[in-house]
Amino acid sequence: MSVDVIWDDAEQTMLRYHYAGEWSWGDAFRSIDRARGMMIEAGHTVDCIIDMRNTRHFPDDNAVMYISRMGEIGQHMVNFSGVNVYVDADRFLKMVLNIYRQLNPDESTKPLSLLHVATLEEAHALIRQMRDQASV
Repeated sequence: MSVDVIWDDAEQTMLRYHYAGEWSWGDAFRSIDRARGMMIEAGHTVDCIIDMRNTRHFPDDNAVMYISRMGEIGQHMVNFSGVNVYVDADRFLKMVLNIYRQLNPDESTKPLSLLHVATLEEAHALIRQMRDQASV
């Protein structure tokens, strides 16, 4: 599988999706299903890091349909999913944003907030910062 999901910390408060080489939408959905199970087992809010440093691939399939489906799946993870931070995912995020705006033309002028950073260290720091702000 070219998309894997692992615990990123011993306390099981952060999951890391690791995209490598060529991956398919099926790989992405399997990792989301696995993450959902891991979050349910943990029983508390879990922040996610989507690490795309080792891929420049984007599947050729019907991206609009798949990204729409990912959004639907994400809505069912609200009870457990915290912050999602993308690492080195500029090309992927631009494509997702473009597709999102095509699917939601009424919202095309509103800014869409997607958290992204260049390094894994920056992802950890951003999550820590957001947790600190939330606890104040």
